[in-house]
Amino acid sequence: MSILYIHNLRKSVKLETDEEVYTYYLNTGDVSGPRNVNLNDNKRLNEIALEIRGKYSDFIYSLNNIFIKNNLILDKKLSLYFISDLSVKRTELFDTYVSICHILLLKEKLKGVSFEKIVTLGCSEKFIESLKSVFCYKGIECRQTISSVRYNFLRNYIFSAYFFLDAFMKRIFLGLIRYHNIMRGEVKRLFFTIFPLHLNEEGGEQKYGSLVKDTDAYLVSIITDGMHQWRTLMQYQKDIRILKKLQTVRKIILLDKEVTPREIVMGYFNMISLGRKKKILRKSKYVFCNINITKFIQYEIDISFKRIPRLLMYKNALRRIFNNSDIERFYYYLHEYSFGRFLSFSLGSYFPEIKRIGFQHGPASWRKLLYALAQGETSDDRDYLNHVPMPNMVLCEDDLSKEIYTSSGYHNVETMKEVPRLCYLKDIKREKVRENTVLIACGLHDGPLIFAALKNEIISNKRKKYIIKFHPKTNLRTTINEIQTLNLENLEIGYNHISHYLNFVSEVISSYSSVGYEAYLLGIKSRVLKLNNKINESPILDLMS
Repeated sequence: MSILYIHNLRKSVKLETDEEVYTYYLNTGDVSGPRNVNLNDNKRLNEIALEIRGKYSDFIYSLNNIFIKNNLILDKKLSLYFISDLSVKRTELFDTYVSICHILLLKEKLKGVSFEKIVTLGCSEKFIESLKSVFCYKGIECRQTISSVRYNFLRNYIFSAYFFLDAFMKRIFLGLIRYHNIMRGEVKRLFFTIFPLHLNEEGGEQKYGSLVKDTDAYLVSIITDGMHQWRTLMQYQKDIRILKKLQTVRKIILLDKEVTPREIVMGYFNMISLGRKKKILRKSKYVFCNINITKFIQYEIDISFKRIPRLLMYKNALRRIFNNSDIERFYYYLHEYSFGRFLSFSLGSYFPEIKRIGFQHGPASWRKLLYALAQGETSDDRDYLNHVPMPNMVLCEDDLSKEIYTSSGYHNVETMKEVPRLCYLKDIKREKVRENTVLIACGLHDGPLIFAALKNEIISNKRKKYIIKFHPKTNLRTTINEIQTLNLENLEIGYNHISHYLNFVSEVISSYSSVGYEAYLLGIKSRVLKLNNKINESPILDLMS
């Protein structure tokens, strides 16, 4: 009889046994032993992710019925399900989907295999509950279990209450300095953006680029939902000073200004009211493909209900902005996410004459669930109790993205002749390529995992020069300290803009970062790193299949 080890630690473990063991890795560490049979199969994992994509989307969409049954509805028009992170299926935040795929893969690999017990190392309580629901007839020994993050009422209340208090103070500050928005009657085209996340101090926008003309205006949010970005009160004061200067060269409507202090207070009370209703959703049991995923879904519900009352705070502010205006077209990215869906609902319900134009903000992939919608989830009838709020049209980046959007039910999908965020590629001059120089491009969430996966390769390939470039919006002090402690001559941390390195590197390694795709477009050798614990969401895999 054999033992199955499911290993979810970055460190490696050596077994002191001569027995045959099966191993499955959910992290960068491994289990070594004389008779070790590894079950990991990243290719098959990604195939399973595609195979159950539609079925899982249908399952998640079915949860809208629970929201409607419990009157989780705004103004009798919008089911709050559609502006929840749960409905968006955010695989970069939640490990629900990848855990399901892991368990289904294990079922395949272990079919007909007899083993004595399962030993989990560093797995979460959520994963263990799901595992037990499938392998319930086996003994499961749990070591170094990672406790699930529990958003109890008190903790959730404190953090969420602080958001509304902070937003209230920022709004009072805007009143004290007498910040004024532009006259909205002057504007025909309005572009939503977040400052300083995507809009810079010179008025350049990271996503829209030259698409924005001098006659157009930005709808800017700094506070947002406190989850896209977080600015301290001192940072906020500095941001407002910059925006006031920017108003001399750009037309800007600050969304924060249109929210009244009373509406922020009402957002706080909405948070309390919705918190009570949330408990009903958490009491249900959630089973998909005969796998109990209740703890996973409970966590997604908790995060969703942290965001929803913050979005509702902007309900009347958005109506005031579009009332009595001559705006004909509204452009917005993140239209697939909660904030974007709330914008789609607000305009679709109260200003249907304004054309809503969704803007693709990054590479799409068939394995990225963000783009996957269920059968019957989309409609043109603006019935937002049963159908997801969407743009009238979508501007996408390429043919692959167009196919993905269209197959999911998006309407009027057009491919841009020029993608603004990729315009910098035209300035790349690969005239002095340095052989054996490798750029490691990290995404927003995978930096530590990528470094851990490549560390041994870097150490053993001293003739290659590696440059690791972390995402500019991450703070990975622990990983950076580890790199500095290693003090390897062939490894350096890249601090220049990514375009600097694309001029001369001979290879780019990434997992899902858009930089890998951009290198692919430039004809640079691009290696997609397949991490054990991740479904690979790089479009390179789709293009090469």
